[in-house]
Amino acid sequence: MQIRKTMLIQERSEIDEMGAPCAPLIRVAALPVPQNPYAGIDQRT
Repeated sequence: MQIRKTMLIQERSEIDEMGAPCAPLIRVAALPVPQNPYAGIDQRT
């Protein structure tokens, strides 16, 4: 499997669910995007 690209997502929250300030909360995700071997090929056959 070949990796076509990598996506990095970061979310930072400095308020809680009630809207009050709190310590910063940082969530991070890294996602690999594989190369699609069927891209550009007619699959109707």
